[in-house]
Amino acid sequence: MQLISLLFVILAIIAIYNFAPFIITLINNESNELATRILRILIFSVFPVYIVSYYATLLLIPLGFEKIWTKISIYSVLLYLTLFLLLYIFKLVNVINLTFLNVIIEFYVLFTSFYQCKKLKILL
Repeated sequence: MQLISLLFVILAIIAIYNFAPFIITLINNESNELATRILRILIFSVFPVYIVSYYATLLLIPLGFEKIWTKISIYSVLLYLTLFLLLYIFKLVNVINLTFLNVIIEFYVLFTSFYQCKKLKILL
């Protein structure tokens, strides 16, 4: 992973988080507190998505570990559905909780991908 691209991702996260109200106003022509909150939560999923693309696209899949990547993907869907069902059972389904759920799943995929790469000793 190149340090420059990682630094760019981190700076983009910080910038988008800080300028979220302006970005939402620019897109929507008016301020929207809910959209600003959602953007500020979702921006944290950029980091795990960036790192996972490295682990999956550049390590697991090209080195022949497609089955492991498929299992990670299936388990992430099962975890998502389980957590969604819990939210539904406890009547907590709303856009903010679903946004947090998305970020949680992305971090789950990040940690399991990292764990598998470390277990297989293929980290660069």
